[in-house]
Amino acid sequence: MINEREVKNDNVYSLNDEEWVDDWCDIMDDLIESGNTEVSVGTGVKADHADFIRPYDIVETMQELAYDQYDDYAEDYAILSDIQMQQLKLVITKWFNDNVEKPTFYKVTNVRKMDASEVIKGYKNDQ
Repeated sequence: MINEREVKNDNVYSLNDEEWVDDWCDIMDDLIESGNTEVSVGTGVKADHADFIRPYDIVETMQELAYDQYDDYAEDYAILSDIQMQQLKLVITKWFNDNVEKPTFYKVTNVRKMDASEVIKGYKNDQ
């Protein structure tokens, strides 16, 4: 269900529920070739750097490394409140947004089957 193309709009389309495209025209030839009249339509939900940033894991790794190197002396190292954890996530997310290309993959939700003629009609109305 993951596609490496950026979602240009909310709707994504598939003929097999495995390969998804964000432009209806990208599957038009395959649809005609297959003689299929049913298309899966879903909502493409873009990934964001923040989806993969877990400040608790970062701090826990730091605490474990400190304990490994300094034993009990590091017992109270890097005890952060929930607010501090949220702030850390914001700082790391900002750094990724400023320095790393945004993810171009997405997951597909709200999948429904539609008749191809309905999809074509809706697509033409969006243009």
